[in-house]
Amino acid sequence: MKTKKIGIGVFLALALSVVFSMNAHAADAWYTCTIDRFGGQTMGTTPTMYLMVTHTSSTPAFTKKYFRLSLDRYKEAMAIILTAMSSGMEIMVYGDPAIAANEDRWLKQIWLMP
Repeated sequence: MKTKKIGIGVFLALALSVVFSMNAHAADAWYTCTIDRFGGQTMGTTPTMYLMVTHTSSTPAFTKKYFRLSLDRYKEAMAIILTAMSSGMEIMVYGDPAIAANEDRWLKQIWLMP
């Protein structure tokens, strides 16, 4: 019985060390991008806007990835996006392109590049 309790204790200790050693935002970074598409849906319970961008590096980290826009600062982001699209400028975005689902891949910051 004592061996069983020790085994369970060791297993729990290892499981907790694995869980707490993970970094939830490991790939958040700045990327210089071009805008491919911009739009979304306003029907349904929650309006959602997406921005599709491509990393412009010589070895791009991603191509044509959708990022979800926050609705708190939607008007400000829209001004930057429309300016970049109409003038052919690049933008800098801060986010994690490695997240699999579009709904979970948030665009955290956006800057217009000169």
